[in-house]
Amino acid sequence: MTAALLAPPVEISPPAPEFPLYRLTVQQYHVLAQSGVLTEDDRVELLQGLLVDCAPGGLRHDATVSRLTRLLMPLLPPGWALRIQSAVTTADSEPEPDLAVVREHPDDYAVEHPGVGDMGLVIEVAETSLAKDRRKAGIYAAARVPVYWVVNLHQDRIEVSNQPSDGRYADQRSFSQRDIVPLTLDGVEVASWPVRELLASCG
Repeated sequence: MTAALLAPPVEISPPAPEFPLYRLTVQQYHVLAQSGVLTEDDRVELLQGLLVDCAPGGLRHDATVSRLTRLLMPLLPPGWALRIQSAVTTADSEPEPDLAVVREHPDDYAVEHPGVGDMGLVIEVAETSLAKDRRKAGIYAAARVPVYWVVNLHQDRIEVSNQPSDGRYADQRSFSQRDIVPLTLDGVEVASWPVRELLASCG
């Protein structure tokens, strides 16, 4: 089956705040964490300079993350590693994607998070966060992440974005349960699966 072209998400601008927002740099965000102002109990991530709440995943979200981890891990070519719900760094953001396939690093990123050029594939599993995860496409495209998946649990689809250019993805496709979705790294297809095998069942 051929995946359907995915229409770019409609950008709905929120009402203008009464006062200008102050945007943090990535460095300021790190200082807040290092000083203890932000702790591991604060479920937030930095998106385009703003602190954004990270809602905890539900049962199906967590089960899908586990399934993707189990399927991806043994198929990664040499030189690639899988990070699970760990931060990555871009020019103005530090999101914590559900999964990220990154280039292996000698210290396993003990000194700094994967950044621009380190990421081959980023995956967000969307159960309660679909609108936010779709908007993150602009962040990942600006960081030139080659491939971005949104696993849409509302419609049992995987929305795949490729070819980052000028802060957008030039190619966006939606794969239904009947489709085969490819895993591509460095422009090479290294695996493929029926979408239905990647989604945890509701029961």
